[in-house]
Amino acid sequence: DFVGFNINVRFGVSEPDPPVGGVLGNGTPGQVNSVIEDAVPPFVRQLEHFPELPTPTDPVQITVRVTPNADQTIAAVRLETSILIGRNEEIHDMFDDGEHGDLEAGDGVYGLTLEPHASHVLVHYRVIAEDTAGQQTSFPYDDDPSPTRAYYSYDGAVQTKVTFLDLFIRDATLGR
Repeated sequence: DFVGFNINVRFGVSEPDPPVGGVLGNGTPGQVNSVIEDAVPPFVRQLEHFPELPTPTDPVQITVRVTPNADQTIAAVRLETSILIGRNEEIHDMFDDGEHGDLEAGDGVYGLTLEPHASHVLVHYRVIAEDTAGQQTSFPYDDDPSPTRAYYSYDGAVQTKVTFLDLFIRDATLGR
């Protein structure tokens, strides 16, 4: 019962339209909806990093807004990071205490600061939010076109008029 078209939901004037793909069904008139859930997992949106283009000396601030189901509270928000597509994977706790780059304690915005990385390093990241009922949400969502968000640390050392590209290829793909 997957809806095969984009649906935008407006959550307020200042919030962007998040993807909702795969959450809604085609409907089942006269019957219980085919995608009914007893417990709704946390809703995750507004995942951002700053600075947008970090240098090797810049710590990177990651923030995300998480909203629990009305019957639950948020138990944990974690940031999964990996360097160079699947290497050096780490899990970091995110905090809503007003002291980790989030706005204010208890406002639903979770944050943390990652250490700087050397130039030409690509850092992938995604958020896992869990509520007190054990329901989890990954963001970006599993059906999003990109399974992670990412940023690239660069020191601007290569000065050329020629277009400069870094190519990131998985080890398994190199042998093909």
